[in-house]
Amino acid sequence: RHRPFLLMQGVKGLEQSLAWLDERGLEDEVVRSYVAGPTAVPYPSEPYPWIELLQLGTKGLQEAETWLMKNRKWSAEQVSNALCQEPYILLAAATAAGVGLKPYPGYPLPEPRDSWLQTHAAEATSL
Repeated sequence: RHRPFLLMQGVKGLEQSLAWLDERGLEDEVVRSYVAGPTAVPYPSEPYPWIELLQLGTKGLQEAETWLMKNRKWSAEQVSNALCQEPYILLAAATAAGVGLKPYPGYPLPEPRDSWLQTHAAEATSL
């Protein structure tokens, strides 16, 4: 609901983002070892950041990689290794690079002020 870019980039954009991640070594076994590691937080609390990575899109992922290579003097291999060991490094680099998604009109969707229960509880107590 708050990430319309995932829908706006379409299937081709998602496939390009996945291909970019795959080229840098992010594969199923890497994800499995990350979420099953000794310091991993159980799934419902902190899942693997797929949505955040895919939300960046290929352009944002590339800009984050470029930022790490330029400002941290990392090689492409170091970026790939860091991505596979701790994916949040790439998300932090994207933030540092100023990669941000522009909001779309109408997002996020408005929240109702009152729930059904609050409305009916207020009516019942006023009787």
